[in-house]
Amino acid sequence: MDDQLEETQSVMEEDEEQYFFAPSFIQEGLWLLNQIDEVQTTYRVLFIIGLHAALDLSLLKRALEMLIERHEILRTSFVLIDSQPMQAIALQLPFELPYNDLSEMSPQEQKREIARLGQELIEVPLSLDNAPLFRVTAIHLNEQEQLLFFLTHHIIMDGPSYQIFHDEITHLYSALLAGEEPQLPELSLQYADYAAWQRETLQGEEAQPLIDYWRQQLGGMPDLLELPTDYPRPAVQTHQGAAEHFVLSSQISEGLERLARSTGTTLFMVLLSGFTMLLHYYSGQEDIVVGTPASLRTRSEFASLIGPFLTTLLLRTDLTHDPTFLELLMRIRTICIEAYSHQEMPFEYLVEILKPARSMSYNPLFQVFFAFNNFIAAPTPDESSPIQHMDIKSYTARFDLSCDFVLREQKLSYILEYDTALFSRETIVRMGHHLQKLLEEIVADVEQRLSQLSPLTSQERGTLISTWNSHDDDYARDSCIHELFAAQVARVPQAIAIACDGRSLTYEELDARAERVARYLLAQGIKPESLIGLCLSRSEAYVICVLGILKAGAAYIPLDPEYPAERLRFIIEDANVWALLTGVDEQHALPEYSGPVFLISDLRAANDTDLLLINRQRVYADNLAYVLYTSGSTGRPKGIQISHRAVVNFITAMQKEPGFTEQDILLAVTSFSFDISGLELFLPLLTGGRVELATREMTLDSQQLLQKIAQSGATVMQATPVTWRMLLLNEDARFAGLKVLCGGEALPQDLAQSLLARGADLWNMYGPTETTIWSLIQRVQNAPGERAIVPIGAPIANTQVYILDAHDHLLPVGIPGELVIGGDGLARGYLRRPDLTAERFMPDPFGQRPGARLYRTGDRARWLNDGTIEFWVAWIPRSSYGDFVLN
Repeated sequence: MDDQLEETQSVMEEDEEQYFFAPSFIQEGLWLLNQIDEVQTTYRVLFIIGLHAALDLSLLKRALEMLIERHEILRTSFVLIDSQPMQAIALQLPFELPYNDLSEMSPQEQKREIARLGQELIEVPLSLDNAPLFRVTAIHLNEQEQLLFFLTHHIIMDGPSYQIFHDEITHLYSALLAGEEPQLPELSLQYADYAAWQRETLQGEEAQPLIDYWRQQLGGMPDLLELPTDYPRPAVQTHQGAAEHFVLSSQISEGLERLARSTGTTLFMVLLSGFTMLLHYYSGQEDIVVGTPASLRTRSEFASLIGPFLTTLLLRTDLTHDPTFLELLMRIRTICIEAYSHQEMPFEYLVEILKPARSMSYNPLFQVFFAFNNFIAAPTPDESSPIQHMDIKSYTARFDLSCDFVLREQKLSYILEYDTALFSRETIVRMGHHLQKLLEEIVADVEQRLSQLSPLTSQERGTLISTWNSHDDDYARDSCIHELFAAQVARVPQAIAIACDGRSLTYEELDARAERVARYLLAQGIKPESLIGLCLSRSEAYVICVLGILKAGAAYIPLDPEYPAERLRFIIEDANVWALLTGVDEQHALPEYSGPVFLISDLRAANDTDLLLINRQRVYADNLAYVLYTSGSTGRPKGIQISHRAVVNFITAMQKEPGFTEQDILLAVTSFSFDISGLELFLPLLTGGRVELATREMTLDSQQLLQKIAQSGATVMQATPVTWRMLLLNEDARFAGLKVLCGGEALPQDLAQSLLARGADLWNMYGPTETTIWSLIQRVQNAPGERAIVPIGAPIANTQVYILDAHDHLLPVGIPGELVIGGDGLARGYLRRPDLTAERFMPDPFGQRPGARLYRTGDRARWLNDGTIEFWVAWIPRSSYGDFVLN
């Protein structure tokens, strides 16, 4: 041992029973983590020694005493001196060796009792300020079978230390049993000497190149690998864990080994590349940092020491430019070679140097761990050895996710250990199978690009494409809106169709007035799909004109008289409307227009005889019903073209779920310029029910609106979360017997629970204008969930939904991507914008019908295990940020 190491052997005498050393960086980091680990059971391991001989407790205890005397670290605890943690090494350490006799139990009973005793031992914390930082328990099974439980904290032992412990306790106990004097080579160093040397070395000038390398390697890295979790990330890590085990087939195992040999890499590099690819697939990130174990036993003097020498090496991979798997493997080969040549840097010291953004909710610098043969398994003992080593895991998780590969008898297996506060078992099982599938694909062809590789099994594809999208229902697909309305006129002519501000019209009266509008327009020479700008205030006149326009074969464009003149001018000019239909009071809101302007008063004054002579034009289900312009908040407003068939399919689906009958009364509160007003008008009128039209003043006053709900006898009302929250500000608001439809924005969980508590039959709905009002629907049950917002449900009839990645490939359950929608509700496209239509509407590669299309919503969402969909939410701890945020 050289002079540099010898000079570090400085001891500070404190008392006659113990002496003190500064801890290593690893120990200091583990000590700090222990301070915030509420249960203090995370950084510990339990392993078992099997004794295949008669148990001699006195000799076993003597062997343990000799081992404790040999290794100071086994006599070490930790105390604070001048606010700094220090190793406190006891000169002597008495300890107990509890004994449990299970010899009278059956094998099954013994198995259960062993599991209970092991769990009991795991659950008892180890206090770092009280040596020993281990516990041992002997278990008597029968005359030739005994067990020794050994529980220890990682602050005094690492994986290779268990091997040293195993080898030395084997030697000591075997020798004592044979009546011989144990012979172990003398130790020239103790772990405390290594800790002092490490600190001196890393804080000297010679460590600067090492520090510079890691600064450059990790500069600008992301703070967090954002794997999609099932539950919100706790403000403080709980470290509650579980694990799932997977085994690869011999063919895959052999194929991966061949791949390593043929590419001049190692099996570790191949497996790490596959795992990194999985993380990229799940997170969508191209800058991925994974932790992996590395040994600081870089000198021969450290080889026989028990103590924590393992550190975490950070491997940062760049996955940009869609590399092939072979290219990725070569990148990782270079990364590994460089990182391991700089492995002398303890992770804890690296954190101290880099000073990353710190959070109690996740590990700094990396959150995912990867290992291959991390812990060295003890060799199988020969028949003369009385000891056999077994390793078991406790139910903790140090990181968000750990992947531990093991190669035994040319077959690969791996364990995914996970934080149960973040992930469900179903997610981890699915993730494990996805890793298997990816490894199969790379064995088959290493030249595939990452975008071409898919972890989806054929069963998953079938579920996503068929099972969860098999919503084909019959409906009057060749009928138009006004034709289905006419059927209700014939069926319930005297039923009230619409009521507004004390006035009402029966179906027969509404039909007659709409027919007059239609004939007037036809008399003016209107043609099929001519666009009529409709500018009227909230009244039954608006509904009359809508039906009249549709009867004439034209399509309407809502023009809200409350809109600024510039916006109305843009819509009129962009749509190149054929004519404007308005009232005397609303005409002043319209900009100058050179085309025909029809006033409601003109229609009323028209000669009845002349109108009766007008011939009806044939209107088809594929003809336009309306064009709605978006708000333009994200760019130039665009007109969305919706056909009769799309509306009829939607209304038919709504009649079934959430359900609507002729006995229902729907209170309409939405602006006519929004597509969701289509449900409020057409659902009742195509079913035989009643539309109760709230005035603008009512929609802006919560007290008036609540009174209207009660006075009208409304059974259905649709509104945005903002409106429902406004109504809930009234303590006397009650919604018993009211079918509450909520859409237009994400539905917060707290709002949903408040509505349910007030008696609402609550339904959450989602759909962009381009897919006709609502495309997904979810009935909300009275059971608060972990999610900040309520899922948006499953597709309605004759609608298909998919979640796609950046390359338009299907994503499985749990992984967020872009929500795309297909089916009979799709808009024709954007009016006079073929370029934008081609950009946002894509051919459906999964559909069975020729020419089928999908609409790109731009919204990020993901499938849930039950076949419903939720918006993707970035889980942010409440205590840190106050609430969750939508990503």
